[in-house]
Amino acid sequence: MLRSLKDWVHSRLTALGDGSSSLANSYRQRQLDNAKERKKHWNPLLWAAVFFILIGANLASWSFFLYVSGYPEVPWNYRLLKRFDQLPELPSFRPETAPRGTFQSTRELFSLLGGLELEDLAQYNRKLKRRFARSFSQEEGVLYLSDTITVTEVRLLSEADPFYPGLVVKGRSVEFPAGFVELVLPTKEVMTSSAQEVNAIIGQELAIGESVDCAAVMHLHRGQSGAWAVSCLPLVTGEFPVGDFIIEIAVTDSYQPEPLLWPLFP
Repeated sequence: MLRSLKDWVHSRLTALGDGSSSLANSYRQRQLDNAKERKKHWNPLLWAAVFFILIGANLASWSFFLYVSGYPEVPWNYRLLKRFDQLPELPSFRPETAPRGTFQSTRELFSLLGGLELEDLAQYNRKLKRRFARSFSQEEGVLYLSDTITVTEVRLLSEADPFYPGLVVKGRSVEFPAGFVELVLPTKEVMTSSAQEVNAIIGQELAIGESVDCAAVMHLHRGQSGAWAVSCLPLVTGEFPVGDFIIEIAVTDSYQPEPLLWPLFP
């Protein structure tokens, strides 16, 4: 009786052991099958393609960043950099803190650059805008204008101009009658002067000083008739007398880098 019971228990244990072993073997087999299946679907060419695509995307992003930051004068680039605060703000310069540069008269600028082809002149204008877009922080040798003009036209700046608000004055160079000067005078607030008051400036002489005003050249234009126009912006903030007006020049962040806006007078 006892022997029969022992035999029965032994047989059951043996059966259970065989079942566990069978389950373990079945599990291991499934794992091996899954590994073989994954290995079967491994495609080294596909993964190499993905790897090179990622490298290409990285290089493209760096190239895009270098292009945008390297050419801030391009309107789309300027707006993008401005949106993400990637451009230095133009500071409020005093005569002693203005960027170092050279001062040229309208005649001298014509002698130096008047013979450039239109494409070369356009490229030079892009360089001038690039210096301004960087707030002259990465540039030395800023080009300044020093001249005396007789005012021929004047008007208030509008939102369609590169700068707003303020006043823009056009005048003929006293020393070089074939040359005209556009002087942009941005202000902090919109001017309330009447057209009669503004037009009273016409005919008066206006001196653009060297270290006093530091009028940075922003654009050069040669018309079909051969007339030479220089557009400039004083970097020194503060009072600027224009006839009976005292313009309070201020730093403005409303700059529009559209190249077709220059010159400001047709």
